[in-house]
Amino acid sequence: VAYLGKGIVLNKFTGSRGKSGSNDANAEYIGRIRKMFDDEDVAYKILCYTHYSLQGDLEGKRGILEKLAHKLEPNENELQQINPCLKKHLFGAFNNLNIRHNNIEAMDGYFNKNFAQLQDTEKEELYDSIYRDCLIAFLELENSSVRQKVKQIIAKK
Repeated sequence: VAYLGKGIVLNKFTGSRGKSGSNDANAEYIGRIRKMFDDEDVAYKILCYTHYSLQGDLEGKRGILEKLAHKLEPNENELQQINPCLKKHLFGAFNNLNIRHNNIEAMDGYFNKNFAQLQDTEKEELYDSIYRDCLIAFLELENSSVRQKVKQIIAKK
């Protein structure tokens, strides 16, 4: 299903032959993943983004990306420390690819001629890539707290 919709799938079990011989994600890990999506509206938007009904719907995808941008914004400094390239890429995209600012109207102060001239299919490909990068950013932020915890446990040894 993830391949068809080009989205992500969260599985408790991974491996082959179903549960037999697979790795079982522990409850704490699954809980942390759920916590990332605790905002019901954001979780719904993340699920909706990959739905076939949004294929070709630039405005729908733009709206979801805008919501994800607002969710990431309070963590901008932390993301800068964890992954400065991802932070620069995402926030540059939010501000220059018609996600948070009007970059397609020539009269607007945020006008971006390069983006405005793209075909809709090219814009959608960019939006889809930015969506995946948003998910990576959420995971990076979550993994950062886990890394800190591991560091503390190792230091106490």
